[in-house]
Amino acid sequence: SVSLAFIIVFLLGLLILKTSNITWLMFLAVYGIDSVLTIIHRLYLRENIFRPHRKHLYQLLANEKQISHLIVSLMYMTVQGLLIIGYLVCLQFNETILLRYISLSLIVSMLLYIIIKKRIIFN
Repeated sequence: SVSLAFIIVFLLGLLILKTSNITWLMFLAVYGIDSVLTIIHRLYLRENIFRPHRKHLYQLLANEKQISHLIVSLMYMTVQGLLIIGYLVCLQFNETILLRYISLSLIVSMLLYIIIKKRIIFN
């Protein structure tokens, strides 16, 4: 999976360089939000971010809440797919609409991530 991730990120990087459009990073939004907010959370807890941990949302859902890995993966895929569909639809409009969509979808996604993670941790 790490090799596949590197290939996808490499190809996405080439696309960004070719089009000079960084908004293609929306194709990694769900995974990026999970990674960045997990790092922020671990820094807040004063943990070493280079040490192994189980604080990612998908790990909490699968390990702590005992939700099937398949179901967790399908949830991530569905949310990422919906974000991509919205992004592709907004590409047809002007740049202002696209940037508003990206901003709003990232903010909503981050808020949902925080709410879900808090419910898991405190319940």
